Amino acid sequence: MTEVPSSGPDFGDPNSLSRFEWEQSTDERVVRVLGEVDLSNARSVLRALEDLGERDLVVDLTKVDFMDSTGLGILVELESHAPRRLDLVVASGSQVDRLLELTDLKRHFEIRLV
Repeated sequence: MTEVPSSGPDFGDPNSLSRFEWEQSTDERVVRVLGEVDLSNARSVLRALEDLGERDLVVDLTKVDFMDSTGLGILVELESHAPRRLDLVVASGSQVDRLLELTDLKRHFEIRLV
């Protein structure tokens, strides 16, 4: 059974450069990030990934058009504080994929390239 977190399956300011969709089960939360992840919206991205309990976290970045070092910092912080497993889903050849490669962070995460 999939439950939707209390703040809804689709949230974020419609005028913002970043929006989110999410769903969760008792074992896993999947957060799909859409748009950009940078200094201007890092806090809202982080809020979307809080209160996991004992769930695994899957962060789907396939629809992210741009990510800066602030976004990378969020991912590193999540990895170090994740209660269970953190998986990233990244579009092969995307800006996010190239950024993770360039910074040598690909080896620090479980990444599913699509």
